[in-house]
Amino acid sequence: MIQVLVCILVIISCNSFAKTIRYVDATILRNNPNNMYFVKVLELALAKASKGGEAQWLQPLDVIITQQRQLIELKKKNIDVMWTMSSAQRDRQALAVPVPLAFGSYGLRVLVINKGDQHVFSRLKRAEQLKKLTALVGRDWPDKSILLDNGYQIDDSYNEELLYSVLQNENGYYFPRAVTEANSELSVMNNNQLMITPRFVMQYPAVMYFYVRKGNQELAQKLTQGLKKALEDGSLEQLFFSFEHHRKAFSAFDFTKAEFIQLENRQLHASADLTQIYEMQKRLIDNAFN
Repeated sequence: MIQVLVCILVIISCNSFAKTIRYVDATILRNNPNNMYFVKVLELALAKASKGGEAQWLQPLDVIITQQRQLIELKKKNIDVMWTMSSAQRDRQALAVPVPLAFGSYGLRVLVINKGDQHVFSRLKRAEQLKKLTALVGRDWPDKSILLDNGYQIDDSYNEELLYSVLQNENGYYFPRAVTEANSELSVMNNNQLMITPRFVMQYPAVMYFYVRKGNQELAQKLTQGLKKALEDGSLEQLFFSFEHHRKAFSAFDFTKAEFIQLENRQLHASADLTQIYEMQKRLIDNAFN
């Protein structure tokens, strides 16, 4: 009887596991609300692709690991999906779901600075002079190579969880963050020593994708199908623009007063549709104006 019960539990466990989609969240641990949007997109995509009677369980894993480590865990089958900025290197490591999740917003970078450095940035007469200062970046972020390829100085010697602390306690740095990230992160931290400089916006073609492990065609196809439906019926766009932290970010930053710094993104896969990405970014900026 015990052996039969054990077998039943194993079967139930295997069936549940097959229907469970695991991902790294760590929203609370990182004190960062931005992951909530991508979780909602994941839920939307699965709902759009689901068939009658089909059930999916989403299992968040609240651990703090780097993006590169997530790619490793994806390969090991310890997680099933992740979201990250697309690059040719990541497309080699995992299977991309090639539907943009954030409408190009991660290629619109505002600069978070220490308030003690306001005079430094106010004295910059040309965007080119920003290259004399140092950008804080994560070691495995595509931003690192993008900035280096465009001639900017970077410091990637700190763990990504410490970058805001470094910015708060040191001078001469700036921290490029997506327009949808910076305002919400500063709001959650409630840090009076940091601010977003209104002077500059770095712009380059970038898209956020879901990634699954290579060989997991079933999940890739399901997410692709669901995301395309959400794009076609407008529900993905509605989710993006109605997301509270996005609305606050666009209302808090005045694009009309900023100088746009155009950067190349050599990390982007050659198949990426640059025209589409720039059109999405233009819509974001126009939406902020309105």
